[in-house]
Amino acid sequence: MYIFSGRIRLIVTALTYAVLLYLYVDGRVSVILVGSIVGFMSAWCFGFDLKVVEIVPFLLIPSLYAANMAYVTSIFTQYAQIVAILTSVIGMYLLLLTLNILNVATVKEIPLRRPALSSLYLHGLLSYFVYAWAVLNTSGWGIQASVLTFWVSMCLYGLSYLFIVSHKARLSEQILWIVLSIEIVLIPSFFFAAAVYTALFMVGWLFILLGIMQHNSEKLLTKGIIREYASIGLMITLLYFLL
Repeated sequence: MYIFSGRIRLIVTALTYAVLLYLYVDGRVSVILVGSIVGFMSAWCFGFDLKVVEIVPFLLIPSLYAANMAYVTSIFTQYAQIVAILTSVIGMYLLLLTLNILNVATVKEIPLRRPALSSLYLHGLLSYFVYAWAVLNTSGWGIQASVLTFWVSMCLYGLSYLFIVSHKARLSEQILWIVLSIEIVLIPSFFFAAAVYTALFMVGWLFILLGIMQHNSEKLLTKGIIREYASIGLMITLLYFLL
């Protein structure tokens, strides 16, 4: 018997995240603790009713988002920081709502699965763009801890996303994602541009790769889809190298 309904659990988790963000920017808790608590509460949101292999991606994604946005909010001050916290909390609620739909889709076919996947893809694209922009503005880009942390987070997100898409993890697909994501993340170390264009180029290509792999995993990849992704990739590459 559940003490709270699913929607109430999502709200409680999002509000708890707001408190954790405040404590983090105030220097009272670590980012690891923020991510860990959000991961545990995400399991509570989903009812602890998935097998270990199935539930890990559903817990990793909100944990990664929590940690990433904690870093982002820490670079702002005063009113901008309040806005960043509120935006991050709203993003957390929407993310949990999306994952809850995909959680249900693991046990039965529902019409909302496809829109939920699109929402998760877009949410990840936007949040990692902001995260990359924050790292670029505060630490630059090179062989350093912040860049390694970004890549590890992006790598785990991609693996989790692909697992949610297909409900299985193929070794060849995992290796391909890991290798290509390393190469994409390293490119700005050699060709650095303005932070916004660098973040757009890097995160754009990471999610283009993720989108192609998703369609391939679902056996929906066509030449037309590849051309669409390639066209987007060409545009962001031109912006990156020419501006």
